[in-house]
Amino acid sequence: MRIHFTAHVLICALARTLVAQTPVRPAPPFTPAGVWRGTSTCLVRPSACKDEVVVYRITPMKTALRFRVRKDSLTGGLRLPDNIRVRDVQPIRAR
Repeated sequence: MRIHFTAHVLICALARTLVAQTPVRPAPPFTPAGVWRGTSTCLVRPSACKDEVVVYRITPMKTALRFRVRKDSLTGGLRLPDNIRVRDVQPIRAR
């Protein structure tokens, strides 16, 4: 019984040491750069617009770009000059 208890204490101590030595990875900086996959749905029917499966490949550029990104979701759409929404786009970040 004493050997079993000693082995258990030793294993727990080693596990704590390994956990303490494991480097904590900081969260990567948030950026819209990456591959996003999802749907692009037409909102005005009937029209020439067709529903699509989309893949966006966003790469960093030297100029300032603006996106609306919420965690791993990228949402947006297409509007006509008179502000009518024609398309709803909802891709998520591909892994």
